[in-house]
Amino acid sequence: MLLRVIGLILLFCVSAPSSGFASKKPEYLLLTLPKSGSHLMGKLLRLFEECDKKTPHWIGSHLFYPQLPQSMTPEVKAYYKKFKKLILIRDPRDIVISSVFWFSSYHQNVKEWTALSFNQKIETVILEKMPPPFSFISNNFQMLDFFLDAGPECCVVKFEYLIGEKGGGSLREQEAEIYKIAEFLGIDITPSEMYYITENLHGLREVDKIGVQTFRKGIIGQWKEYFTPQHERLFNNKFYPILERWGYAD
Repeated sequence: MLLRVIGLILLFCVSAPSSGFASKKPEYLLLTLPKSGSHLMGKLLRLFEECDKKTPHWIGSHLFYPQLPQSMTPEVKAYYKKFKKLILIRDPRDIVISSVFWFSSYHQNVKEWTALSFNQKIETVILEKMPPPFSFISNNFQMLDFFLDAGPECCVVKFEYLIGEKGGGSLREQEAEIYKIAEFLGIDITPSEMYYITENLHGLREVDKIGVQTFRKGIIGQWKEYFTPQHERLFNNKFYPILERWGYAD
């Protein structure tokens, strides 16, 4: 049963805006940590187009695919050394909580998972006690370093900055992150266009119901509501260097 799950989870492959990837090579790769807001980034690219911006062609993927021997999709493997990369990351503690809810909603037939209490599920994801896809954090951050070292240019975006005030962040950081992404993609954003983007990025509009999904809550720092002191100790023992490197250490 678990093997059948592996082929279904952590799949993120969004089509390139407008004409898509099938007829053209990508101009950059969009890579994300699972449960880091991949669809938020997809919606941002849609909003760029709604502002009549011509966006470069791209292909998207999670950083790590446990079901593939080479741990990356064939398209990404073909291009990761040649094209610049836009990479979305998130506080891995929030990734843990988002993953627990996601697994619990979509994989109720995995007895090894459903037999656990909520706190045990958090611990299982932290300690990576179950095989992939339930264990994925270590591999994804290893692949993050791999892609950053592979070159050429990389732009790392933080979910916490991109989410804005509606998600518990700040408007100033959100605008700065959007400007950074726009510059990376060679797009100019006017103040009125920035207002339109920030007003519409968080949440689900009617037009978003086709092709762009949203997150469960899209709020930063949710882990603080669910981590017990024991969870914090376990997480810090295993992942504190990651928190420190990416600016998430308390």
